Amino acid sequence: MNSYRRDNAVFESDSISTVTIVREALTQFAAQRKVVIRCAYVVHPGSADDVLARVAPLFAEQVELARKCELISALAELGLKSERVNLDRGGATPMALPSYLSHECADALRHAERYERAHSRREQSSQMLHGIVSDLYVDWCAAREVRAARRIELPRLLRSFELAAVTKFFRQS
Repeated sequence: MNSYRRDNAVFESDSISTVTIVREALTQFAAQRKVVIRCAYVVHPGSADDVLARVAPLFAEQVELARKCELISALAELGLKSERVNLDRGGATPMALPSYLSHECADALRHAERYERAHSRREQSSQMLHGIVSDLYVDWCAAREVRAARRIELPRLLRSFELAAVTKFFRQS
C-alpha cells in the first residue's frame, strides 16, 4: 500500500525487504538529484513471522528431499541400491528389496533416481530461498537498528528449517 502527500510518502508491505529496496531506490534517486530526504521505518513485530510462514512450505519440501537423498546415500554405502541387476534371468531387472527395510527406506530406494534428480534440479531454488531469508534477516535487523551479529548462525538453522526455531532466532535478534 502506498500513499502520497506533499512532502510525504508512505510505503507499506508485508515484507521489510520490499520496503528496504524501495527506500534504497528513493535514497539513491534523491542523492542523484541532490535532494535531502528522511526515511523512517515502522516495523510491525509480526512482519518477519508472516514472511517466514509463507516460505516455510518451500523449505519443508527442500529439507525432506535432501533428507531422502542422504538416506539413499547411506543405504548405498550399506550395499543397498535401487537397481540391483539380476543377470540369472537374462536381463537387467530390479531385485526385490530386503523385507527388513522400513517403508521409508524402501520408498527411498524405489524412487532414488527421481528424488536425486529433483534434488539436483532444486539446488538453485534452495540457494534462492536461503538468500531471501538471509536478506530478510539483515533488513529486519537494519530496520530495527540492531546489528545483524548473529547472521552466521542462520545458515545452520535454514538447513533443517524448523519454522519455530527460525522465528525465535529472528525475535531474539
